Amino acid sequence: VSRPHPSDHALLFLFLVGGVTPSELRLIRELVSTHKPGTQVLVLSTRLLRPTDVPELLFTTQRLVPDIGV
Repeated sequence: VSRPHPSDHALLFLFLVGGVTPSELRLIRELVSTHKPGTQVLVLSTRLLRPTDVPELLFTTQRLVPDIGV
């Protein structure tokens, strides 16, 4: 009996900075299951975004103000 190797159980580890939407999670799952069947996917993110968050993050000017902790 051979010893198990990491490649025997494929794992895709993704960490997304800034957030991820549920539709993006679904897309990741579908792509991995199509191109790499049997691969487990672990997705971590700094935030779970709602669809209404995306335009706000794209077009807000608040992110241009530096946070200097005053």
